[in-house]
Amino acid sequence: MTTWFVSRHPGAIAWMKRQPIAVDRWVTHMAADEVEEGDTVIGVLPLHAAAKVCEKGAIFLALSIELTEEQRGRELSLQDLESIRCSLRRFDVRAM
Repeated sequence: MTTWFVSRHPGAIAWMKRQPIAVDRWVTHMAADEVEEGDTVIGVLPLHAAAKVCEKGAIFLALSIELTEEQRGRELSLQDLESIRCSLRRFDVRAM
């Protein structure tokens, strides 16, 4: 069982490194084909990718980030993510 963290954002990577979760693979892009049953995938994924992860029997934890309109579209630092109380939230995503 592998724990993945998927992000290209330095602030998100720094935030995750402060969490009490051991990450095995740090990647900027992940193909759902690489994920196996029992894996944990952490990050912000498009819905179709999150659905494929869940379909394979892996756990999907999303970075829960509630942004203001002014914060959208810009890089967030570790301090930004801490100030807006970024958290991990488990989702079971299914395509209909």
